[in-house]
Amino acid sequence: MNKDFTAADIAHEARRGDDFALLMIERTGRYIGTAVAAVINLLNIERIVLGGGVMDAGELILDPIIRETGRRAFQPCFEATQIVAASLGSDSVALGAAMLARDAARSTGTAI
Repeated sequence: MNKDFTAADIAHEARRGDDFALLMIERTGRYIGTAVAAVINLLNIERIVLGGGVMDAGELILDPIIRETGRRAFQPCFEATQIVAASLGSDSVALGAAMLARDAARSTGTAI
């Protein structure tokens, strides 16, 4: 038995209909939704982009995240915020860091 499983493995099993994996995805979505609501309430931001292996579950996790966020966030802030899954996959963090470095360099006139 392989004990080195990842969030992506759980997401894969949930997509295949495994009851325990579905339960874990639902529960994880509620916890993430609680955190997302706190971020929305604190920062009143326009968009939250979620990524990582667990997001391989797609709508199975995104729906409970959005439901729980809607329960816990201030409604006007929640309604003004888009909650979406990252579309760049595992490269999104590296690309985001590179873009931040590029933008910082441009604003200071420094060459990268």
